[in-house]
Amino acid sequence: MQFESPIWFLGVGAVAVVGLLFHIRVTRGFRGSEFPSETFVDVRSFSGWRHIPFACLIIGLLSLGAALSKPFESKGEQQGLREGIDIMVLLDVSSSMLIEDFKPNRLESAKETIEAFSKKLVNDRLGLVVYSGEAFVQYPLSFDHDLLSQFLPFIQSGIMKEGTAIGVAAAYGVSRLKTSEARSKVLILLTDGDNNAGSITPEQASLMAKEVDIPIYALALGKEGKVPFPIYARDLFGNRVKQYRMVTSIINHKLLKKMAQVTRGQYFRVDEQNALAQVLAQIQSLEKSRLPELKPKTQKTYFDSIFMWLAFLIMVLGMAFEKFVMRIHV
Repeated sequence: MQFESPIWFLGVGAVAVVGLLFHIRVTRGFRGSEFPSETFVDVRSFSGWRHIPFACLIIGLLSLGAALSKPFESKGEQQGLREGIDIMVLLDVSSSMLIEDFKPNRLESAKETIEAFSKKLVNDRLGLVVYSGEAFVQYPLSFDHDLLSQFLPFIQSGIMKEGTAIGVAAAYGVSRLKTSEARSKVLILLTDGDNNAGSITPEQASLMAKEVDIPIYALALGKEGKVPFPIYARDLFGNRVKQYRMVTSIINHKLLKKMAQVTRGQYFRVDEQNALAQVLAQIQSLEKSRLPELKPKTQKTYFDSIFMWLAFLIMVLGMAFEKFVMRIHV
């Protein structure tokens, strides 16, 4: 056991020692027969009993001194812990994410990669904003990455109005992160197109992120040029049949690079299916490197209240003994 302020214990202990010496001097040569006992038996005449109240006082003072010294025990020392990162992923769910240059398509590939990425996180919180022509928080910041895995299958294209509101999605992410107490906070923007919807522009959202020191890592997802876009039709028997139409995929690299540059993030080109997982791991590594190693953390358990109660009870016991036991009426 250790003490935060041992000076209190030493000071009260010194007072107790002085009091003890004075008590010994005063009571030396004491005889119980010197006290009248016409109507009662004085138990102070019995060996040692007359010192009990004073002993309770001394022990009570020492307990009080121990309480004032704030005794504690340290447990659970954790060496070399690092603080976690708060990560908000902004996932484009517009219809172009159904393009099948990734398998089974861009959206499903991104969802699978996000799920795998979340399972590798330990001290980091992860949240998810989905967007097309509008945006909403699909999953708030949380350490429960298993629960996120249960939400991901329900994310589909077509659940919101069509478009790509990159600025609105980024603003949503910033609003969620700016109140976080984490020392490192990042936005990971996944898109395969250009901003064409929403009341907040990407430039405005970037400035919002910059003001609260939140970097944006912008990921341009998918291949450019002619890519297969699935369409569905009915055959002569009414069965739903998937067909393909070649469409031109265009990504606004300039916009994404600017968002990353303004917020001191980075821009990544992800045109291969396996590259997304590598980029997410790289982003996590970059942010971890910005965090200094923390000093060992120690959990302290204090016992001052226990000693305070002990002092109170012992002193009350001493006074009760003095009043009710030292004199027994006969």
